[in-house]
Amino acid sequence: MLLDNYVANGTVYFVFKAVDYLGAASAEAAEAAYCAGDQNKFWEMQATIFTNQGLEALSDRRLAAFGEQVGLNMDEYNECYDSNKYADLIAENVANALNAGAEATPSFVMTYTVNGETKTKNLQGAQPYDVFVQEIEAILAEINQ
Repeated sequence: MLLDNYVANGTVYFVFKAVDYLGAASAEAAEAAYCAGDQNKFWEMQATIFTNQGLEALSDRRLAAFGEQVGLNMDEYNECYDSNKYADLIAENVANALNAGAEATPSFVMTYTVNGETKTKNLQGAQPYDVFVQEIEAILAEINQ
């Protein structure tokens, strides 16, 4: 609904950053998702990882199985994943998230500008739709003063 009501019309821009708060396993999952993104399958891979994360450890073999499940070219995926192509990006995402005050998974950092001043609001943890609407509408009202 947020995508339909705010993003689709250009009112809000949504940017997703994979962050490895949980250490190596999270970093590897982020790497797998970004490598899937090279084949335009980021969201499919991300959804598969999130859906299955609690069932057992996210080993390299398990992440590769998810890649097969979402229809990746596995030679391309393995080359990307084994090279740690996105390690620097993931580390940068972590630093940016911590600097922005993100303290939970998921975290939502809303950045906006009012009269040339950049402001930030954070929503920590999973929140209901109404909380997002309230925060977005408050930001829009502040911008349009």
